[in-house]
Amino acid sequence: VYKRQNQYFAVDVKKEQDLDTVIREIEQESAIDALFNVAGYEVNKDFETVSYDEWNDLLNTILGGSANLCRSVAPKMAKRRNGSIILLSADYSKEFGDDVVNAVAASTLHGFGKSFGVEMASDNVLVNVLFANTPFDLNKVVETAYYLADKNTYATAQVVSISGINV
Repeated sequence: VYKRQNQYFAVDVKKEQDLDTVIREIEQESAIDALFNVAGYEVNKDFETVSYDEWNDLLNTILGGSANLCRSVAPKMAKRRNGSIILLSADYSKEFGDDVVNAVAASTLHGFGKSFGVEMASDNVLVNVLFANTPFDLNKVVETAYYLADKNTYATAQVVSISGINV
């Protein structure tokens, strides 16, 4: 259905210098109109057994990495008064309820996306969080991401669930 040619880059989003290098490389060919952020992983430990370093690394990846990506692309989008940022989030905080470590990381991304969306709205940059679950339906993710990236929707500062869970 979606035939547009896209490029994909793997980068450690916690490393701002590496991220800036990739962003510059992309922008040599064309401006970034949309960012679909999928920065993250999960820690399979409960709250009592997760180490401080594991907890900190998870938050630095999910929240810090997402913030780094936004800092790299949002100012240029704002200057052009055009852009869309979609932050993919897991639904640990709603679906499972007993996964404190991952739930906190996901929830911080929800708060960041909503607040940053309000901040960027006056610059015509849409920022939303797409809240997905397993089984992961790639078509639903793609369709919802395209909807959120469309300027005609005017949807911003939202956490949108495609897993049937009320956020």
